[in-house]
Amino acid sequence: MYLGSTTSTLPGWKKEMSINERIANVTPLKDGLMAIDFQGHFFQKMFGSNVWLPTFTSFEDQLVRSVFEAHDGSFFIGCGNGLFKSSDNGQTWKHVYKHGWVIEMVESDGVIIAPINKAYCARLTAAKTGMW
Repeated sequence: MYLGSTTSTLPGWKKEMSINERIANVTPLKDGLMAIDFQGHFFQKMFGSNVWLPTFTSFEDQLVRSVFEAHDGSFFIGCGNGLFKSSDNGQTWKHVYKHGWVIEMVESDGVIIAPINKAYCARLTAAKTGMW
């Protein structure tokens, strides 16, 4: 993975040496960045730091597609076998959608919207689905 600066007048990239080479996804969070490798390992980098720390260890060996931090601080992880939600910063997880893979997520007015398998779009809310 390579990092660039948005404040530099010249384009330049620096190789990030503190995490493994096979990164599948990088996601911005409220407090930094989160990277996911192809084995389901998560690494969080806090703003102002050069250190990536492992997190969410219970998702090792899952087919992880994405991670999303909702406005309320909940985390969602899209996997090959559905969607997981944590309301306690990744200490515990609930399997809230089990009908196929979830790749990306967005939030609008407290509603999580995600493309799911077979190119359908799921609108996931507690009130509509009763799942969470």
